[in-house]
Amino acid sequence: MRTFRLAACAFAFAAFVPFALSQNTQTQGKNAEGGAKSAEGGAQGAGEKIDDAKFVMKASQGNMAEIMLSKLAEQNAQSPAVKEFARKMVEDHTKSSHELMQIVDKSGHKPAKEIGEEHEQMATKLKDLKGQDFDRHYMMGQLKAHKMAMQLFQSQAQNGQDQHLKAFATKTLPVIQHHAHMAQQIAGKVGVQGAGTGKEGGANQPNQPNQPQIQPKQPNQQ
Repeated sequence: MRTFRLAACAFAFAAFVPFALSQNTQTQGKNAEGGAKSAEGGAQGAGEKIDDAKFVMKASQGNMAEIMLSKLAEQNAQSPAVKEFARKMVEDHTKSSHELMQIVDKSGHKPAKEIGEEHEQMATKLKDLKGQDFDRHYMMGQLKAHKMAMQLFQSQAQNGQDQHLKAFATKTLPVIQHHAHMAQQIAGKVGVQGAGTGKEGGANQPNQPNQPQIQPKQPNQQ
C-alpha cells in the first residue's frame, strides 16, 4: 500500500511539473509581450508627428512672449547678467519671429495673436517684482520656457510635415539649446535652485528631473 501511495504521488508530481512549467512560460511570454507593447507605445509617443499648425501657433506665441517679457527684464532686472541675457532674447526671438512669419505667409498657417494665459500670468507677476526677486522669477520662467521650446522644436525638426517649417525648426533648435544653457548658468547665479552651471550638454536635454526653485533670501541680501 505504501509503495502504491509513493508511486501515485510520484506520478502526480511528474504530471504537475510540465503543467507548471507551461504556465510559467505562458506568463513570462505575456509579460514580455506586454512589455514590448508598452515600449512600442512609448516609442510611438516619442516619435509622434507634430501638427504643423500647432507648431506655428506655439512657436509664434513663444516668440511674442519672450520679446515682451525680456523687454520688461531689460528695464526691471537688477543683475547685469540678467539684463544682458534679456537683451539677447529680444534680439534672437525678434529675428526668429521674422523668419517664421515669412514661412507662415507662404504656408497659410495662422500664427498666434496673443501670448497666451500662462505667459500673461508670468507677465503680471513680473510687473509687481523688483531687484533680485524679479531676476529669480524671470530666470526660472526662462528655464521652463526654453525646456518646452526645445521639446517643441525638436519634435518639429524630426517629425514635421511642412519642409520649410521643418528646416526652420532644425536651424533654430541649436539657438534654443544655447539659450537654455545660458539660462541655466545665469539662473544658478541669481539664486534659482536646481538650475546648475554645468556644461552645455546637460542643458541640451529637454527632460530635466528636477524643477528649479527659488532659493530663500539670505539675511544680508536686499
